[in-house]
Amino acid sequence: MGEYRHVLDDCHFADWLPSVNLGGWLTLEPFITPALYEPFNLQAVDEWTLSTLLQARDGNLDVIANHYATFITEEDFAQIAAAGLNWVRIPLPFWAIEVYPNEPFLAKTSWTYFLKAIKWARKYGLRINLDLHAVPGSQNGWNHSGKLGEINFLNAVMGVANAQRALDYIRILAEFIS
Repeated sequence: MGEYRHVLDDCHFADWLPSVNLGGWLTLEPFITPALYEPFNLQAVDEWTLSTLLQARDGNLDVIANHYATFITEEDFAQIAAAGLNWVRIPLPFWAIEVYPNEPFLAKTSWTYFLKAIKWARKYGLRINLDLHAVPGSQNGWNHSGKLGEINFLNAVMGVANAQRALDYIRILAEFIS
C-alpha cells in the first residue's frame, strides 16, 4: 500500500473516497435489473421499450414505481454508511424532471426517490455524486440512455431541441442543489 499511497499523494489524492454506485435504481438497465426485462423475451432492450411494453400489458407503469420503492431503501443507506463508505453515485434520468407527451417513461416519480436519497444521505452522513445519466434524444445510443439505437442529442431534427432540454435539466438540478 505504501507505493500505491505514494502515487495517490503525488496526484493530490490525500484521502481514499470509498463509495458505491446505485446504478439500476432510478435509471433501469437490463444487465443490472434483468428481472424487469425478462418477461418480455428480449423485446424490452431499454427503459423506453420496457415502459412501452409494460403500458401495453398492464395499462400502467406500477412495476417501475414498485422497483423505485424497493430496489434501494433507507436501510441500504444505513448499511452503506455502516460499511464505512461515504459517497453514493446516483444515476438520474431526465424523465425524473419532465417527459414530453410522446415519451413513455414514468414521469417525475424517480425524482421523489432522489429526494428521499438526499434525505437518507444527510441522515447517514453520506455524500452524493449525482449523474445525469440519460438526456433527451439519447446521448450515446446505449440502453442506459433510455433508448437504444439512434442518437438524437445534437443530431437529427430534434438534436438542438434535445440539447436545450438537457441544458434546462442541468440548470434545474444545479439550482435545486445549490
